[in-house]
Amino acid sequence: MKLILTTLVVALGSALLPFVNIEVYLAGVGAAIRHVGVWEVAAAAAIGQTTGKVVLYYAADWAMRLPWIRRKMASPKWARSYERWQTWIDEHPGGTVALLFASASAGFPPLYVMAVLAGQLRVNIWMFVSTCLVGRYIRFLVLLGAADWIVVRLS
Repeated sequence: MKLILTTLVVALGSALLPFVNIEVYLAGVGAAIRHVGVWEVAAAAAIGQTTGKVVLYYAADWAMRLPWIRRKMASPKWARSYERWQTWIDEHPGGTVALLFASASAGFPPLYVMAVLAGQLRVNIWMFVSTCLVGRYIRFLVLLGAADWIVVRLS
């Protein structure tokens, strides 16, 4: 239980602080602990990471209401760009999900950046959360499973 809670906290911290690396933490857990509960640890990491990304999402949404951001958005160039991206998101939900899933599972583009953009562009929150959670869960399962497999093979 301590491992699950620690993983949740480290994952939350890593979602908000880019210098805290959840992948390094999970690789260490997978290598150091025999028969780690891969499914549970990956779930805790995915939940922690997704929670942190939701914080970034709402922070970016809130920031869009700041006066100096509003002034910047009032320029025709910024307004056109924002409108173009907002239209693309509204017209291509499958493309939005695919991009978010690639970011959450493969890490490209970086999920930190995608969380901020999703908040700014007001991507559907449930689409964002579910895609982020599933993508992160798969990413962490693979990472933990690979670390465990390597340790078993080297033993």
